[in-house]
Amino acid sequence: SSSSSSSPPPPPLNQLMGPGPGFNDREIWRTGDAPKNIQDTRKYWHTPSPHLLHSYDAHTVMKAFVSANTRYMCISNGTEALNLLILSSRVKDDLAKVIRFGTKNACVSIIARKWLAIIPSLPGREFRGFVYKNKLNAVSQYDNVTYYQDIAEDKELGNKILNFFNEHIKEKLTHIESYVIDFFVSEEDEIMVIELNPFHQGAGACLFSWSHDRETFMNGPYEFRVVTKGTEDEPVNHLPGFWSRNLSSYIVKKEKKEKEQEEGLFSTQNLYVIGGVAVLLSLIYFRLK
Repeated sequence: SSSSSSSPPPPPLNQLMGPGPGFNDREIWRTGDAPKNIQDTRKYWHTPSPHLLHSYDAHTVMKAFVSANTRYMCISNGTEALNLLILSSRVKDDLAKVIRFGTKNACVSIIARKWLAIIPSLPGREFRGFVYKNKLNAVSQYDNVTYYQDIAEDKELGNKILNFFNEHIKEKLTHIESYVIDFFVSEEDEIMVIELNPFHQGAGACLFSWSHDRETFMNGPYEFRVVTKGTEDEPVNHLPGFWSRNLSSYIVKKEKKEKEQEEGLFSTQNLYVIGGVAVLLSLIYFRLK
């Protein structure tokens, strides 16, 4: 809308990346200051901002959230690396299992790799494959709750991944035999391997299930699954309560969607706002955890 009462345009993403008031890296770790920091954070979070008043459809919010969480793992020095490990509940849980079962029964490593910005910029193009006895039997969209139109409509994508595996990967990993493998497929259909995981239910099954689809994982026939428009749901409802509650406040109700589209609130530029908001939420959540 061009009226004088319209909200100002969203700021560039880099202006939303900072943690905001109440988060001084030198002070946040002082236990005596914790109550003050928590109060400042709550005050900051509940203060309306003209840049955060836009609404988006649920899948746009989820795409930005997934992308922002991936970008959060980009580090440039040792301090950032340690903070990423210390603040990760997943790392904490994994190390607790190592302590419980003993280091002789587990191999613990820290692996770093070059950051590829294209991966978080296209969150719907990561896929998880299940290989048993050197045969790729199943591939799933990694983000298993969000609808990506280009992915859902690409009828050849599953075969492209299978052909890439058979031509470039299969013979190189015969010594492993069974594993879970993650792929990234660019918009130009260039495919790369992101990582390998053990063939075990500890690796998420995405749109499959270790209990219901084990036969498919082990014996095929090859199956490719993505989120289709017919099965779309409110994706944020699949997140833990903290994320679901906060992200839901940015989701436009279906009956208001057409009106806000007419007012131009679903522009590409506004998508970056949600990405910044998700990063801000990540910083707030992990600092207070």
